[in-house]
Amino acid sequence: MSGENSDRISFQNILGELHMSVCHQPLSSKLSVTVLEARNLPKISSLNIGDPYVKVELFSASHRVAKKKTRVKKKTVNPKFAQTFTFDLGGKLLLDHMTLMFTVLVQDSSGCHERIGQVVLSTAAGDGPEFDHWSQVICNPHCPIDQWHMIHE
Repeated sequence: MSGENSDRISFQNILGELHMSVCHQPLSSKLSVTVLEARNLPKISSLNIGDPYVKVELFSASHRVAKKKTRVKKKTVNPKFAQTFTFDLGGKLLLDHMTLMFTVLVQDSSGCHERIGQVVLSTAAGDGPEFDHWSQVICNPHCPIDQWHMIHE
């Protein structure tokens, strides 16, 4: 019985979590995004941890406006990124019509890239932590809003 519970717990956490901070600067029409860290990322195989990194993309409707990526962190399932990216919103883009997508990837020793999963912040994200985080960013300009999120497929 205890084996079933431990399997269920490990299955729920299999893709790990991502910690990020987002701050809207409406006067300068910029969005500051900091990828802080990830934890409990899955291994590529039982022998290979891999080298994780995060791709951050900003979308307006279904059109990608910009993309950035963190540096690759070597052989860790708990990488510390602490990297900040600034997206220029151009004064015309409204945050409530935008989506911020974080894709967690891992590079193996042969240079191949494998997608682990993603976190999507948007008002279209429904009623959950991703929606709440994005709503807080919109409602609290000039305040960095940081939060941990579960990584989804």
